[in-house]
Amino acid sequence: KEYVGVFGGVAAPIVSVYLIKLYPNITNKIGPVIARVFTPLVLLTLVVYLISLFFSDSNIFNDRKLLLMFNIMLIVVMALIVFSVTELDKLKERNNDILVLLALALLAIVINSIALIAIISRVLDGLTPNRTVVLGSNILIFINLILIAKNLYRSYLNTNRLDSVEQIVAKYLTIYAAWTIVVIFILPFIFGLK
Repeated sequence: KEYVGVFGGVAAPIVSVYLIKLYPNITNKIGPVIARVFTPLVLLTLVVYLISLFFSDSNIFNDRKLLLMFNIMLIVVMALIVFSVTELDKLKERNNDILVLLALALLAIVINSIALIAIISRVLDGLTPNRTVVLGSNILIFINLILIAKNLYRSYLNTNRLDSVEQIVAKYLTIYAAWTIVVIFILPFIFGLK
């Protein structure tokens, strides 16, 4: 009973590979379905989560776990937006899926703003390697979300511009890669290998 999750987690990729080899056309059909189902679901979940956060006793300025949860949500939202953008129907005029993604991006900007305020309040107590990494990552995600939201809005008005969202996502991957290199190879020396 205790190891069901472990065995299920290990078995899931194996079963997935088997199904993809057995039915190779399945991957073309699953992507759009996942994007259409999970995007509104995540949007609704985030709205409910933010509303409940205002009525709870949790304080993001004091609770590291809550701040970590905010950052995990941001990464999930970014991944979902990137995945969903590639599955959008570029032939549809005034695509409602773009509006859902735009709402998700705007909500993620709000979440990131709250997280940035909490991180900056911690940085004022002193700069550490962890705080530097989290602050830099959140700033990069914040800028990326703003660019994605701007391009999603433009592509809603003109569906011919939907490629610009994909280009922003692709170009920003190099910035994330550069930040990763800085975190791994440069920050340890800046902080004296602490």
